[in-house]
Amino acid sequence: MKTCCLKIVPGVRRAAGMTILLTGVLLLLGGVSSAQQESLLIGYVNMKEIREGFREYQTKLSEIQVLKTEEQELLDGMAADFDESVRLFESKVKAGGLTGEQEAKERDALRRKYEILTQHKMEKDQELFVKSRDKLKPLITRIRDAIRDVAVSNSYHLVFYSSDLAYSDPRLDLTGSVTEALNSQGG
Repeated sequence: MKTCCLKIVPGVRRAAGMTILLTGVLLLLGGVSSAQQESLLIGYVNMKEIREGFREYQTKLSEIQVLKTEEQELLDGMAADFDESVRLFESKVKAGGLTGEQEAKERDALRRKYEILTQHKMEKDQELFVKSRDKLKPLITRIRDAIRDVAVSNSYHLVFYSSDLAYSDPRLDLTGSVTEALNSQGG
């Protein structure tokens, strides 16, 4: 049996998942004959390029951006209204036009307005997160399925994410094939 070793370079941070994956590859290689080792096909994909090239994914991102922009405009309007209320309050205080009780009431009103603005922003951020997840999750699943389909149809045994690799031969890049498969599916 052929032995393999993985040299861990001091000072280089390695993701735990990648170490486990590489250990599994080494175990796999250690348990097969030399002839079988030579036929092991490995490829990689660049997820960023796939997402950028996947037209339907980009369409959904554009829809999400429209929602973000609309919500930001609403929040900007609420913030401008709040800022104007603060300026008005400060000018009244500076001019001495408020009694102590009136000043306390207006401070409380401003505090409530600020809490409403903050709560609204948190709720809208959460809603946008859920909408984004709901729009993108099925597409992420389709990307993973396309990676698997391209790998299986081309007899690849392992496909890595390029972000996990220090170096990779461009001939092993399956990114274009996966993106092409996704865009040819229609949607």
